[in-house]
Amino acid sequence: MDFVFGENSAPALLEAKRADLGCLAEAVEALGTEPGWGTLQDVAEALPAAVSADLAVIMVREDASPGRLHLASASGLSGRDLGRLAFEPFTVSQARTVVASAAGNVLALELGIRWARGILLRDGGAVGMLYVGSRTRRRPLDEELALLKEVADALGPLVARLDRRPARLRRRASALARQTGLNGGGRVGNLRAREVQILELYGDGLTTSEIAELLVISPHTVRTHVRNALRRLEVHSRDDAVGRLREWQVMRVLERPGSRSQGSR
Repeated sequence: MDFVFGENSAPALLEAKRADLGCLAEAVEALGTEPGWGTLQDVAEALPAAVSADLAVIMVREDASPGRLHLASASGLSGRDLGRLAFEPFTVSQARTVVASAAGNVLALELGIRWARGILLRDGGAVGMLYVGSRTRRRPLDEELALLKEVADALGPLVARLDRRPARLRRRASALARQTGLNGGGRVGNLRAREVQILELYGDGLTTSEIAELLVISPHTVRTHVRNALRRLEVHSRDDAVGRLREWQVMRVLERPGSRSQGSR
């Protein structure tokens, strides 16, 4: 997936954007070779940084009538918003309204979004919807909007290959809501397993290149997982994230029945 900024872009921006675009391209490619909910979630995680947005949502349409759209992956939403989307599937008509009205639609207003763009994912007919938005004044450049359309075009046939039976999509939406913290896990509990794994490896002293080699992923992907972890934890440095994770893990151990701290009470 090729994408180039103008020659006048700042070098630091270009370098950061190359990493973001590389992660997005890898995620889309992985979805093509290993179709699944985890790889679709990787696409949603990589999208906001690549197109200068705050959130991304991918909804997938049932392969049976009436063909409602269910939450399948998301990044940048609160647990409350995820819960509402997870348990309130869209009709195709609602999805088309969202796509047609952009930031003026009810979904954007309910999510507190100032700018939004919805694109139907197609493989013959509509098989899903890609939705990105920003809560701030930040807006994607024209080049980034073109990239967003390119991603949507690539996702249509890939999403069509997923298991889109209604019961399977309902389970996916429910699982997504649970794993993002609606079960009371707290911010650290909201981290994805790969984010925890990478932070633990940094805590053990490994470098970005060493982690990438160990996990058989690119350094760009490692850095994207770290950025996602920082956002979930609401911290500003990798060291802070590692410290927060370790504090949380220690507290979990101390809170277990039979631990020394429990026994001394």
